[in-house]
Amino acid sequence: MQFTRQQAEVIHHGQGHAKVVAVAGSGKTATLLGHLCHTLKQGVSPHHILVVMFNVDARNAFLQRLQQRLGPMALLPDVRTFNSMGERLTRWLERSGSLPQRRLETDSYLLERIAREALIAHYGNKSSEVWDKEVMDAFLNYILLAKSTLKSAAKVCESYQFDEGFAVAFDHFESLRQQQQIRTYTDQIWEPVKLIMADEALQQQVANRMEVVLVDEFQDVNEIQIALIRLIVGQRARLVVVGDVDQCIYEWRGSRPRFLLREFQASYPDAKSYRLDTTFRYGHTLSLLANHAISHNQEREPTFSLSPPESRDITLQLHPQQGDSAALIEIVQRWSESRPLEQMAVLYRFGAMAVVDTLNLMAAGIPLRLRRIPSVFSFGVLNSLLAVLQLVTGRLLQKGQEEQLLQLLTQPAVTIDRRRLQHQINLACREGNFEQLWPLVDEVRHPFAREKFLQRLLWLQQQSRVVNGAEQSAATLLRHYLQQNDILAAMTKLATTATVAEERLTAVEQFIQFIAVRQLTVEAAVVLFQQLQQQLSQQSQGLLLTTIHQSKGLEWPCLVLPQLKQGVFPRAQCNIEEERRLWYVAITRCQEQLHLIAPHDPVLWQAFEQQQEVNSRDYIASRFIYESQPGLSVRVGEAIQRRQWQRLAEIGAVRGPEVVNHYLRQVVDDPKPPQLVRARGSR
Repeated sequence: MQFTRQQAEVIHHGQGHAKVVAVAGSGKTATLLGHLCHTLKQGVSPHHILVVMFNVDARNAFLQRLQQRLGPMALLPDVRTFNSMGERLTRWLERSGSLPQRRLETDSYLLERIAREALIAHYGNKSSEVWDKEVMDAFLNYILLAKSTLKSAAKVCESYQFDEGFAVAFDHFESLRQQQQIRTYTDQIWEPVKLIMADEALQQQVANRMEVVLVDEFQDVNEIQIALIRLIVGQRARLVVVGDVDQCIYEWRGSRPRFLLREFQASYPDAKSYRLDTTFRYGHTLSLLANHAISHNQEREPTFSLSPPESRDITLQLHPQQGDSAALIEIVQRWSESRPLEQMAVLYRFGAMAVVDTLNLMAAGIPLRLRRIPSVFSFGVLNSLLAVLQLVTGRLLQKGQEEQLLQLLTQPAVTIDRRRLQHQINLACREGNFEQLWPLVDEVRHPFAREKFLQRLLWLQQQSRVVNGAEQSAATLLRHYLQQNDILAAMTKLATTATVAEERLTAVEQFIQFIAVRQLTVEAAVVLFQQLQQQLSQQSQGLLLTTIHQSKGLEWPCLVLPQLKQGVFPRAQCNIEEERRLWYVAITRCQEQLHLIAPHDPVLWQAFEQQQEVNSRDYIASRFIYESQPGLSVRVGEAIQRRQWQRLAEIGAVRGPEVVNHYLRQVVDDPKPPQLVRARGSR
């Protein structure tokens, strides 16, 4: 295999620690394999080498390639995930009596039950916080964060702006977990690291057993994982970490750009730094697009993604966003005429954004695979709206519909004892009698909440009795339901975070939009959703819809990013640099075709069509499209590919030539490469 100069430098790294900054698609895995083979040739025993990969899939793929390189009979180094390292360390500490023996628990249902008991212990059985799914998800995420750090539970609440009651509930959770004598994967790192850091004798037994420790995806590690690596490295091992701050997108799980950017160098001041900045995934246009965008971040390495001369350029297209997903459907149908849908992916900033596209794609007969995208039929608040439609058509109060009725009565959440609530729901569905729900009103503790719940039941009963109610407009009915019962305000108030509130509102808006565009009656809507639910349950292949977070480490020939509206992506309340890193990760998953679907902005479209710089700050589409300079990137990319330097001269003066000029200096084999001219008055 032919390696670049930068790859060869990493492969032949010898003594001392090292940090390798690798851009997307830079052949990082091949380089790490080369470095391992070189290290083995230098006489280091495989028994004294530890390789840490971020997940099981990456570990298995790496091991397979390593075995192919070394041969079927070769002795391999230890290649592990953090979870497997934690499990091994835990078992060793259990055998020595340093930790009590516990069983590994992976049943999410059991862990959620313990978490709910912990919430009940603090908030009480009738509190809406105990039964609201978003509260539960937030608490489980808080537990994960609390165990990703050495900080106290209270400090984690403060740092991430969780409800301070979570810290108390966390203590209850830990007590219940110890009573059940279980550990999670997270506990298998958190507990051993805390124990070892407090015991010098244990530290001496863990440290200095390895000669080489290699950690991949270092930008994604959290504080407790870093502490574990430091314990293992000790004073003997050579530590080599590989990562890219520009792809640090898991801050919600405890990772931080500073770990790779500054703290690694502070811990190992003599470490040598390397770069892998040549990407083999895409051509000049996408490299320029990505560089333009990410250069707006301050907390990053001064790295550039560079495409080699022989790289094939991508096709970049802008499409106007429409409520009926017409642009997306057309892109998918055109691709499927000549290529498999499995070679294509649609990425979303967050799952709730996909509601209207999911429905429109299914209605168009396009087979789907949803990964971390909530189906309409499993999204609590949308299920409650479906239940309203079913109630009006007479399909709700019957056996088998208990879960739907539960969603209707608990979205938004109410403070009713769960067993009592479920009992009355079962009676109502068994007898087909709305009257069985009235006793629940007296179960609501707070007077204002009781009045609102009564108001909602009266409205629902009234609608269930409307003559020919199934023939009315479904969209009008649902809007009336939301408005008359203050549902949206209640959902926003009860949401654990502003982000959760935004996702709920987005999902509701898109759901009703889908119905309104088709002008469906209540009856027609219920029938259509029954058909779509059956259709989705029967699909295992097709177009992938997933989130940007889930796309990390993957790539596709054709990539679509829909709903690129300012205020949605980037999200208004989120850290702009973290959002920009998400954008960078998203667009760099593409190999051949990149389609951006956004609200039409004449200024942006004109600049793109004329292949010129866009300078507008009045963002209509996502600001990241403007920052990426799509028109300019396409022109410069094509000029480099075809060596048509006159096309660069035709651009004229631009306000921000730095990215293009730096790129040209790096990739054009000429002592005096062409350069863009800065416009007068610009900095």
